[in-house]
Amino acid sequence: NWGDKGYYKICRGSNVRNKCGVDSMVSTVSATHSSKEE
Repeated sequence: NWGDKGYYKICRGSNVRNKCGVDSMVSTVSATHSSKEE
């Protein structure tokens, strides 16, 4: 178990490239769109 309920947060809008290290760790990217049901 790691991160925040299986997800992890990344920094955004920083002037320093690779500040959070995500550029060093990524091998593949997958994105999904979800909508919260109320």
